[in-house]
Amino acid sequence: DGVYGLLDEWHAYYQGVRTTFELYPYYQNELPGDIATWSAYYQDFYGSDYAYLEFKYFILKYLQFARRKYPDIYTGIMQNQAFRKVYRQLDIQFVNLITAFEERNVEIETSLAKADITMTRDATVLWFYKAGDRNRVGIGHFRDVYASFEKALQEAELQEIHAALVNDANSTIYETTDKDS
Repeated sequence: DGVYGLLDEWHAYYQGVRTTFELYPYYQNELPGDIATWSAYYQDFYGSDYAYLEFKYFILKYLQFARRKYPDIYTGIMQNQAFRKVYRQLDIQFVNLITAFEERNVEIETSLAKADITMTRDATVLWFYKAGDRNRVGIGHFRDVYASFEKALQEAELQEIHAALVNDANSTIYETTDKDS
């Protein structure tokens, strides 16, 4: 419930994205190396990885609202070391996972090229096709959604709350303000 429910959902999305990432050997070795296989792999990953920033944003906005309107609740959450530890770990693990996936793209593109499959990306769609074949398979990659959350997370107060969550637990940064009270 509340911010704890958001943290739980954030964790669930992490596990889903991680599962897709970890299934790479299965996609690589057990399934046909065709367009359907790789478009499904990318769809599974890109269909959920933006939840990293989406739920981070929801959590920080929740805390921003609590900070402004319910300072006792805000202070209680910010003093909850277990909450802060899980938030910090999820943030780090999600970044590492997304980075590892992007690095893996080079390997996947090499495999696709060997199968005479081209993968291209436009603003919203990842396209897969074979040379000379007019049929393409496209999947949404949601980089536009990802970018919008990246931009929203640049808000100074959200950056401050995030820093307070991930910094040393003895930090005084998490004190409430009477901003917008």
